[in-house]
Amino acid sequence: MKVKEQRPDCLILDDIEPGEDSYSAYRAEGRLKTFQDVILPLNVYARVVMVGTVTMPGSIVHQLVKHAAGRETAPWITEENIRVHHYQPILTRDDGTERSIWPAKWSLEYLLSIRHTRSYAKNFLCDPLGNDGGYWTTDDIRYGEMPCTHTILSVDPTMTTKTTSDFTGLAVVGYNHAQRRCVVQEALEVKLTGAALTQRILGLLEAHQDIGMVLVETNQGGPEIWREILSGPAGQEGSPGRAGAEPLPTGSSAPREAPPGPGGPDGLLPPGRP
Repeated sequence: MKVKEQRPDCLILDDIEPGEDSYSAYRAEGRLKTFQDVILPLNVYARVVMVGTVTMPGSIVHQLVKHAAGRETAPWITEENIRVHHYQPILTRDDGTERSIWPAKWSLEYLLSIRHTRSYAKNFLCDPLGNDGGYWTTDDIRYGEMPCTHTILSVDPTMTTKTTSDFTGLAVVGYNHAQRRCVVQEALEVKLTGAALTQRILGLLEAHQDIGMVLVETNQGGPEIWREILSGPAGQEGSPGRAGAEPLPTGSSAPREAPPGPGGPDGLLPPGRP
């Protein structure tokens, strides 16, 4: 990998891991040692670029993806001063709408149609679900429609729209009292604050006429953040909401008192897992 005394000043590694059927955690560890102990020492000043897709949960590239997502950082990534760029198949614009990263090859409609599959998670998102994966698996989620007795718009706001800031999360969630089940009717992440976020909320309220309550978490902005978000153009509180809104106590995940919802004076009841 060198010519006489000449060493490469640019190292490009393309798809250095095989398919899952011929790969294992043990082999991935050996391949990582080759990368660190053989390839990188060729020239400590070389520019190194690694390009690839994830072929197995816990693989080298998967470790990079988890680092980029802020979930877990393997020691070698920090030690080798690796900077990760994760190109996701579906990109979210600042207003919460989505687009395909490569529309000429994969339309947004196609990507959305396979978004719920394990194949999409592995081959497109490069973040495969482990067989014993934590949180949710595809078997936990059912797709369909359900009549709801209560519907809320949940808002988890961020304070700024900086690139490094978290997204603001918006979710329209319906609940069926008799079945004790909930359904996520729409969920999105946006890089919006203030008046722009208020307008986005107004749009969701217009699109989902059955929303009876807007619930805003205040653990980042204190008790004043909900008033900023739920104020109208003239600063009049409650403009977006039809049934009322209540701020969450700072650091809490439960409302102080649920306002009356469309199903009766009991307001929003705690959902049960399907």
